[in-house]
Amino acid sequence: MDGTFGDVDLVNSQPLASRFFHVAVKNNHKKMIARNCYAYLISLRNSQTAEEFVKQSSELK
Repeated sequence: MDGTFGDVDLVNSQPLASRFFHVAVKNNHKKMIARNCYAYLISLRNSQTAEEFVKQSSELK
C-alpha cells in the first residue's frame, strides 16, 4: 500500500477538506486479533523526490 491515500470533503458531516493515508501495520501477537490499535509513525517519504522526513513520537489511532 505504498503511497495510498484518499481525499475527502466531509468529516463527520462537516465540510472539512482532509487527506487520509493508508498505512501497513503488523500484529506481533500470533494468536490474538488486533483491536483498538495504535500505529506509531516512524518516518514519511516523498515517493517523487525520495526525501524522507523523520518525526519522533507520532501516534496514529
